[in-house]
Amino acid sequence: MTIFPNLSLLVIMFSVALQVGAESAHHDHDHDLPQQDAHLHGYVEMTVALEGRSLEIHLESPAINIIGFEHKATSKEQVQTIEQARQTLESSAQLFSFDGGDCSIKQATADFPELTESNAHHDDDHAHGEEHETAKESHSEITAHFEYDCAQYEELNTIAVKLIDHFPTIEKIKAMWVTDVKQGAVELIAKSNLIQLK
Repeated sequence: MTIFPNLSLLVIMFSVALQVGAESAHHDHDHDLPQQDAHLHGYVEMTVALEGRSLEIHLESPAINIIGFEHKATSKEQVQTIEQARQTLESSAQLFSFDGGDCSIKQATADFPELTESNAHHDDDHAHGEEHETAKESHSEITAHFEYDCAQYEELNTIAVKLIDHFPTIEKIKAMWVTDVKQGAVELIAKSNLIQLK
């Protein structure tokens, strides 16, 4: 994840603290959630870092939440599904809105590395077996990264996250955020989608 240097350590430490808390909560409520570690279907992890005018948002999600499968695309329809998802993820105005801050997008990227790369270094039999194994056992992740310039960053109050509107398989977004003066965490759902920075 690309985060500004003086915030990177804070974000990492904050992430570790939240992971420990999540693991503890997970053990206390085993009946609520399936037994999985980092790769939990229906859940997305999001980090937000605001330093001066620069705002960065990073998303990590199991591929199934976004495109409905986790193996390499094997048909034109699956390739098209990936491309449609990429277009949606890179259309940041559809996914985020801001109360205050006068934020404008500088860059938006979505990465689907394990879903579109072809492996041409194996013979057909090996490749077919590998494809079958991948489809059966893969836990592919999709990442997206957004960089904004917020001309009036002191006035940025809330970020509305509309990811679930576009990808309804997502149940919750675990959002961690940090600014120059404050940090926090919140679980977002469709009916409660605001990150309150102030």
